[in-house]
Amino acid sequence: MKALGVDYGLSRIGLAVSDESARVACPIGVVTPRTRDPREVAALLGNIARERGVALIVIGFPRNMDGTPGSLGGEIVELARALESEGFPVELWDERLSTVEAERALIEGNLSRQKRRRVIDKVAACLILQGYLDRLERPSSRDD
Repeated sequence: MKALGVDYGLSRIGLAVSDESARVACPIGVVTPRTRDPREVAALLGNIARERGVALIVIGFPRNMDGTPGSLGGEIVELARALESEGFPVELWDERLSTVEAERALIEGNLSRQKRRRVIDKVAACLILQGYLDRLERPSSRDD
């Protein structure tokens, strides 16, 4: 089952996709929607998901460090509902610090600030999706 990872931002949306076995995530790009209307963004992401043969969409859900929903939380919930009406199951995944982790990895890779800005969203999407996939492989003891 292939999955699409989504790092939803104010102006850009980073994307990653898993392999068929849902074990490894790979960044695939960044899209810049014309609007932030959840239905239009869902249609855009739905088209990408269909083109890639995706069966599940994992969206990074912003949380503050105290666990409360972040400023884009409501918008992402609306997007998830719109994607579900497009026929895709959606999982919201805690994305706390995913962009910070992506930035750190890109700095360690010696990417210039300009190059980092171009790829950080898709790397964050990859980290979000990989975190979700890893959780599928190794559920916590609380899930037993």
